[in-house]
Amino acid sequence: MKISLIKKVLEKSKSFKYWSKEIGLSFDDFSIGRFTKDKKFIQIIKQGKKDIGTYFIYLNEDNTINGVFYDMRNEIVRQHTLKTIGSE
Repeated sequence: MKISLIKKVLEKSKSFKYWSKEIGLSFDDFSIGRFTKDKKFIQIIKQGKKDIGTYFIYLNEDNTINGVFYDMRNEIVRQHTLKTIGSE
């Protein structure tokens, strides 16, 4: 899967739209890695900026998206989550 296709898929996802709006997350913030055959290691394909946390897109060996990791340790994310929990 080409990086441009990954970007399109990510930008259509509800979770990405949400965090993009809340903390200004962009595709450039994400690193992209591909699992090795044995799934023990990840080969980095694209390095993210890491200026607002660590965000990762994991690809399977066949280049399909395995998952997306959002950095919940980011202070802005944590504060927003606490506000949301507190208002429930």
